[in-house]
Amino acid sequence: MKKPLYVVFDNVAKMYQFPIFSEPTDGVAIRTMQTAMEDPNSQFKKHAQDFTLVRLGNFDDEQGVINQDGKDDVIELSKLIGD
Repeated sequence: MKKPLYVVFDNVAKMYQFPIFSEPTDGVAIRTMQTAMEDPNSQFKKHAQDFTLVRLGNFDDEQGVINQDGKDDVIELSKLIGD
């Protein structure tokens, strides 16, 4: 099954952060980030305006193949504040 790969981009440092993670849909990846932002000490919570969730491509978990056919911004983390 092919599943999207996600990473958080730090707009201030101008670099992608680890870990890269896989979820079945953008909606689930957003929910994962919302959960990460529940910790009031999280840098994502404290500086949400500095980060963007990005879809890097996909991972085929049956073939073990990563395909980066493009990358797309999914959501700025600041838009998740108050959700």
